[in-house]
Amino acid sequence: STRENALVWLAVLGLWVVAKWRMSNVECRMEKETSKRQNVKKANGAIRRRNWAALGAYLVGVAVVLGPVAVRNAVVSGEWSVSTFQAGPNFYIGNHRGADGCYQPLVRGHETPEFERGDATRLAQEAVGRTLSAREVSRYWMGRAFEEIRADLGGWLRLMGRKMAMVWNRYEVSDAESPYVYRESSVVLGVLGRAWHFGVLCPLAVVGLVGTWGERRRLWVYYALIASMAAAVAAFYVVGRYRYPLVLLLIPFAATGCVELWNRLRAGDVRTLLRRGAVAAVVAAAVDWPVHDERRLNAMARMNVGVALAEAGELGAAESYFHLALRDHPGSAEGHNNLAQALALRGDFAGAIEHYEAAIAIEPGLIGVDYNLGVALERMGRMDEALWAYQRAAARDPADAEARAAVSRLAAGIRQ
Repeated sequence: STRENALVWLAVLGLWVVAKWRMSNVECRMEKETSKRQNVKKANGAIRRRNWAALGAYLVGVAVVLGPVAVRNAVVSGEWSVSTFQAGPNFYIGNHRGADGCYQPLVRGHETPEFERGDATRLAQEAVGRTLSAREVSRYWMGRAFEEIRADLGGWLRLMGRKMAMVWNRYEVSDAESPYVYRESSVVLGVLGRAWHFGVLCPLAVVGLVGTWGERRRLWVYYALIASMAAAVAAFYVVGRYRYPLVLLLIPFAATGCVELWNRLRAGDVRTLLRRGAVAAVVAAAVDWPVHDERRLNAMARMNVGVALAEAGELGAAESYFHLALRDHPGSAEGHNNLAQALALRGDFAGAIEHYEAAIAIEPGLIGVDYNLGVALERMGRMDEALWAYQRAAARDPADAEARAAVSRLAAGIRQ
C-alpha cells in the first residue's frame, strides 16, 4: 500500500544524508582545532570515505528500487517514469471542484481499476482533440486540477484542511475492503478494532513526541518523514491504506508514550502525568471527531462485499449485504443497481427492474444502469421499453458496444 506518495521521502532522506555528512565535517574541524594527535588527518579521511560510502549506498538503493519501474514504463509506454502515470488523474480526483477528499471516479459507475486509465485517456483526448501519450494525459489532468484550484482558492484551502483532518482521523476510509465490515463477522477483529486503532495510536504517539522533544536534533528526520507523508497523502485523496507508512513511524513514538506514562505513574509524578494525559485527551478528541459520513462509507464497503459474493455465485448472501448497504445509504444509486443485478441473476427481473429504475431516478447519468435495465425489460418481453433503455445507454456511454449492438438488434426486430 506504499504508493507514489512515498517518493516524497527520497528528498527527506537525501537531506538527512547530507545533514549527517555536514555534521561529520563539523566534527572533523572541531577535532582538528582541539586535538594535537598526529592521526587526526587519517581519521578525517576515514570519516569522509564513510560519508561518500553512505551517499553512494543511498543512491544505489534508490536506483535498485526505482530503476526497474522506469525501465518497465519505458518498454511499455515508450516514456521514462519512476512511477505510474496516474499522478495527474489522481491529483484531479482529489482537488477538483466538488471533491470531498475521498476517491471519486472520473466517470460515475466506473469505480473499478479496469476503467481508470481508459477513462482518463479518453476524456483527455476528447478535450484536446488528438491522441495523447500517457505522460500528456497525466499533464492534462494536472493542469485541469490547477485551473480549478486557481478559480476557487478559498474552497481548495478548505478542502485541504478537510483532507488533513481525514489523514489524522481515527476512521479508516476504504476503497474496496473495510475492516468495519469484516469485524462484524470476527470476534478477534471486533475486539481489536475497538481497542487498538488510529484514534488510539495518534494520542499515544503525540505523548511520545512530547516526551522526546529534548532529542529533536537527533530525531528531526522522523518528524520530517511523518509531516511529509501526511502532506503527500492529503495532496491527492485520502484512503486509509495510503497512510499505512505513517503507522510504522508513529508506533515507536506511541511505545515511548506508553513508557513515559508508566514511568511517571510509578514515580508518583502526578503533575507531569496529568499534563501528558491532558495532551493525549485533546489529541484523542481531535482525531475522534467525525469527519466522514461513516454510515455511507460503510454501506459502500458492504456493497463491495456483496459484489464479491455475487461473483462467487452466492447470490443470497450478496442480496443480504446489498440490503444492509441500502439500509445505511438508501440514496445510493450504486446500491440499487447492485441489488438489481443480483435479483436479475436469480431470475427476479420484476424486482430488478424496480431497483434499476430507482437507481436511474437517483442518478440518471450512472453508467451501465440503463443497459442493465434494458436487459431486464427485454427478458420480460417489454421490447419497446427495452429499446428505449438501450438507446439511453448508448447515448450516455458511446464506448458501450453492447448497448449499440442491442439497439440495432431490437430496432431491426421491432421493424419486422
